[in-house]
Amino acid sequence: MGHIIDRNLYQARSGQKIALYGVPWRSKHQEFQDVAAFAARGPLCRDQTSPVKKWESSGENINFECRKCKQEFDCDVGRISLSDDEMRPVFEKDIVCPRCGKLSMDDVLLTELGQSQMTQATWSL
Repeated sequence: MGHIIDRNLYQARSGQKIALYGVPWRSKHQEFQDVAAFAARGPLCRDQTSPVKKWESSGENINFECRKCKQEFDCDVGRISLSDDEMRPVFEKDIVCPRCGKLSMDDVLLTELGQSQMTQATWSL
């Protein structure tokens, strides 16, 4: 998370789409023909004059990998929101590794499953 896409040039061949949001094998993925429609999907895409959309999910279990012990684990992070200043996810509850204890966002990696869980958790926001 924390990616912002703005001030880029986009060019597509005839019939080619500009952006894919989500993965094509999931039912809620979206494909966009033009940048304006993709930007309206926010908060990923915005220009400097657009406000950051605030969003919040319900409580979620997310799969992480601890960078210290390399163990994968599920963690109940509670509600997920987005920080206005850093555009990073903010979890209601601490991230706790079963071996290492409380961790910061910089101490963990999202697994492939965790990435899917984050997408699903924030899809409707």
